[in-house]
Amino acid sequence: MSPSRHSAAWPAGLMVLMCLFAPLIPSAAAATDAALDERCVRCHGQTAPSKPGAAPTRLRMNPDDVRGSAHAALSCDDCHSQMRVLPHKPLADARVDCSRCHAAETQTLALSVHGLAAARNDPDAPGCTACHGTHAVRAIKVRKAEFKREVVSLCLGCHTDERIVARHNLPRSSVIVAYQMSVHGDAVTRGSEKAPTCSDCHGSHGAGPIDGKAPHDPLKVPELCGGCHKAELEQYRSSVHGTAVAAGDEESPTCTSCHGEHLIQARTDPASSVSRRNIPRTCSSCHEALDIQTKHKLPQKRLESFETSYHGTLTRLGKTYAAECASCHGYHDILPSSDPSSRINRANLATTCGSCHPADAVAFATLTVHSGLDLQRETTPFWQRLLESPWIWLQSVILFSLACGAAALAWRWSGLRKRVR
Repeated sequence: MSPSRHSAAWPAGLMVLMCLFAPLIPSAAAATDAALDERCVRCHGQTAPSKPGAAPTRLRMNPDDVRGSAHAALSCDDCHSQMRVLPHKPLADARVDCSRCHAAETQTLALSVHGLAAARNDPDAPGCTACHGTHAVRAIKVRKAEFKREVVSLCLGCHTDERIVARHNLPRSSVIVAYQMSVHGDAVTRGSEKAPTCSDCHGSHGAGPIDGKAPHDPLKVPELCGGCHKAELEQYRSSVHGTAVAAGDEESPTCTSCHGEHLIQARTDPASSVSRRNIPRTCSSCHEALDIQTKHKLPQKRLESFETSYHGTLTRLGKTYAAECASCHGYHDILPSSDPSSRINRANLATTCGSCHPADAVAFATLTVHSGLDLQRETTPFWQRLLESPWIWLQSVILFSLACGAAALAWRWSGLRKRVR
């Protein structure tokens, strides 16, 4: 065989050898990792110290935790890289740098309220292991319902600790615990995989304060809630409230303004802020506020005029069939009366009233609901309104006549008694 043929053949032979031995290379690496892990477990896998110098309790771990975790394919030194040389120094710095694999999450965490606290060496600031655990780290997609319940438990662990709450001026623990009594908390407890938990609204790695960037910022709340409640979001976007929020008006009500934040209850719950009995008070929290009335040129005394009406009287008596604000104005689709699509537009009143009064819809549509909304009349002195009202005059004449008749009867009765004597 000529030298030229030899030179052409040896690369091909080398490729064949590489293909034959390539599968053995990872196996060799795995064997090395396994040997290293075995040496780690000799000390750190003990259930109790068996000899002087064994790992103290806080440095011991259960090997089964790792085998059943999301990191089962990793070796000890993949996380504890500074411990590759054994034996390592006693009580060496064993901090783990999760950013080696989770760079994006680590960067997001660093800019969060928790990450900024950790940068200040705040001992209360939670790091990766505070939420995910140490060796028994599990993937989120595994047992999602159970994971959601654990998220609530983890967040409550710090946010209901009165010492942490006091040190960091956090919201009262009772406000946070209220979530467990909400429709969302109840659904999570019953095993729902869709109901939102703390991290769904506040963010996970990027949890932060209300600063315009947080997902739970007031102007972002509709889009946040709309992630689950899509139909309601579409109605809200075109409503008078939704268009105001889109324009940057932070005074305009969003989902949480009416439904609450952590303690969101079903509309059928009598204690709910949007139950039929409580809706007038919920709406009036804005519509009766003088500064909002002035800024947005809203009618005054809307609650008073409703409560003195037939509907309002029934509502105050607890009659849940009586119409309240949302029955006429709508819920998520509230529009001004000038809008042709509004439920209270003159052309639509018969339909709106007919939902409760089908037999007399047209007649009811001609009645005045908020009888006290005539602002000019409301500013008229009482004595002047008294003199101008024919009903007051008629009632006065009737009462005066009755009084005179009663006096005459009393006088005649006293005269008869004197004659008898």
